[in-house]
Amino acid sequence: MNFIDWRSVGAVTPVKDQGKCSASWAFSATGTLEGQHFTQTQELVALSEQNLIDCSTNFGNSGCEGGVIDFAIQYVKVNGGIDTEKSYPYEELDGKCRFNRTNIGANTTVR
Repeated sequence: MNFIDWRSVGAVTPVKDQGKCSASWAFSATGTLEGQHFTQTQELVALSEQNLIDCSTNFGNSGCEGGVIDFAIQYVKVNGGIDTEKSYPYEELDGKCRFNRTNIGANTTVR
């Protein structure tokens, strides 16, 4: 059986720390999207957990109080993308949605 160490091919971002915000769901969602984006484009883009925390509440997520990965992915699909981590950095708290279409780092066509 063959195994791939995705770190060795540059397909994953470094480990991130969620700090005091209970947003493991957002980190799991961005990790999933980052990996899929890499396999399709060969480009690794760090995506914004804060974008999901602030903007996916209408899809059933509760920011730092918890959320569901599937709801986050659905938000990205309907929204047409997710901003990069660089353009929308992690703040460890709930905030007002500041999504900016010009800063999209990835999107999804997941059903």
